[in-house]
Amino acid sequence: MKSNWKSGFFAGIFKGAKWEIHVSRHGVNINNENFNWNDFSNPVVTKGFFWSALSFNGRSQKRIIHGVPHQLALELDIAISNISMFTEAKKLLDSYKTRDIYFRHKNIRAIVVKAANITNIKSLSNLSLLNTCLSSILTDINSINKLVQGDYSEIELWNKRFINLEKEKFSGFFNSVEKTPLTDEQIESAIIMEDRNLVIAAAGSGKTSTLVAKVGYLIKKGYAQSDEILILSFNNKVKEEMISHYSKKYPK
Repeated sequence: MKSNWKSGFFAGIFKGAKWEIHVSRHGVNINNENFNWNDFSNPVVTKGFFWSALSFNGRSQKRIIHGVPHQLALELDIAISNISMFTEAKKLLDSYKTRDIYFRHKNIRAIVVKAANITNIKSLSNLSLLNTCLSSILTDINSINKLVQGDYSEIELWNKRFINLEKEKFSGFFNSVEKTPLTDEQIESAIIMEDRNLVIAAAGSGKTSTLVAKVGYLIKKGYAQSDEILILSFNNKVKEEMISHYSKKYPK
């Protein structure tokens, strides 16, 4: 897998080129100086007859590399222009996953905003010289691009696994929070923490029990303290049930 390039003999003679470039998922090493993808900005390729010159801002200082093969200069330009935006979005994606929480749509929107300024995802996918050394980061980029395009299948799969793990982790709670164990539908309603949650159920199907379980799960999971939760009801009977359940299960 090629990841290193050196200036050629003739480029050294005619352009004074003397450089060695190593490319990895973390960034680019130029003459033993490491640059993360976020260190780069404003890349410009100036194409000559035999070689190209690649200029960019690196850590607030303008750099110019002469005598670069045309294709390598072009692909470095594409990588520098685009990868940093996706690495920031990937960091945010990973940070949400490490929090051990349900992946909400507002989390997805925050990631999409990070990657919204991407200029040419197709060009990144079509890299030839840099494809092998950037294969892992290109896989990450593809995951982010799916979210940008509205394909949430990976997040849905992650949430499904999360729900199953939470069912097992809090099985004792969900089996004892009411007189009878909660159904799978009730448990999932308690675990899912979307921006807005709509639960439609028939009379007597256990909506109040679901609310009790959701309040308890919020507290046990550490999402909220008891005095941070507001429950509104348009039915006095439900109100009385909730007060009774809540005061017994979660007293101050």
